[in-house]
Amino acid sequence: MKVEYKPWEKLEIKALTTYPSAEEFIQAATAAVPSNAAGVAAFFWGNGVLFRFQALAGGQGSESLTQRFLKGELVWEAVEAAPMAKFERELHLPDKPMLMLRVQDVSSNSLLGPVTEWLRGRISVPQRGRKTRET
Repeated sequence: MKVEYKPWEKLEIKALTTYPSAEEFIQAATAAVPSNAAGVAAFFWGNGVLFRFQALAGGQGSESLTQRFLKGELVWEAVEAAPMAKFERELHLPDKPMLMLRVQDVSSNSLLGPVTEWLRGRISVPQRGRKTRET
């Protein structure tokens, strides 16, 4: 048996939303969750960036996406990100005590590590509110 490691060639992000702080990001991400709701939400962290993404699965929807996937190209529909200097495995919101936000450190992941470096270069601290970029 032959084992081969072949990293992804390209990642294309269709929409990027950045927040000035992790707190504002988390508040926006959980705004529709009732205060008495129980649940777990997943986020990723690496290189000072808290983020989550919505990926388009390879082959989902069209032949052209399938071909891109087979060539080593990924397409993410959306990414949300904010600066967060220190890694924390769990985040909790005082107004939503039954909601747990789990955070995974992906700094050393061969795909997600470079994504966090790219995101870090695009996160700024705007005056108020959030910034949305279409790419």
